[in-house]
Amino acid sequence: MRVSTLAEYGLICSLYLAERYSSKSVGADEIANREGIPIQCIYQVFYRLRKASVVSSARGPNGGYKLAKQPSEISFKDIILAIDKKAFDVTCGFPNLEIETQRCDDSLRRRMCVSKSLNLTIIESLSQKSLESALNTLR
Repeated sequence: MRVSTLAEYGLICSLYLAERYSSKSVGADEIANREGIPIQCIYQVFYRLRKASVVSSARGPNGGYKLAKQPSEISFKDIILAIDKKAFDVTCGFPNLEIETQRCDDSLRRRMCVSKSLNLTIIESLSQKSLESALNTLR
């Protein structure tokens, strides 16, 4: 698994919104200034999070971004997948190999089985880590 810089920015922006869940919408420029993230990256992040229904947006003088669901209902996995759909892909040297159903007979296949297993463990952990639980850990 590889977490891109944009996915990391997505987590930071989502945590920022989670901290302000019960307040008004937050502008992208506010997050850029407070978190030191380039504004163009924030626009990319929010475009992808909006498409995945993780955040909602409003235009106008009181516009900005808000979480579309409660912080307890949004996992780190949701955010990373919204930003980078290929983040959890495990590349395989065998194009048609289904690792789950075949024995690991040689070294490359064993490495792929280990990679797949580690990846599944990471995905499970990220699925269980919500924005709310992360905020509780940070406080």
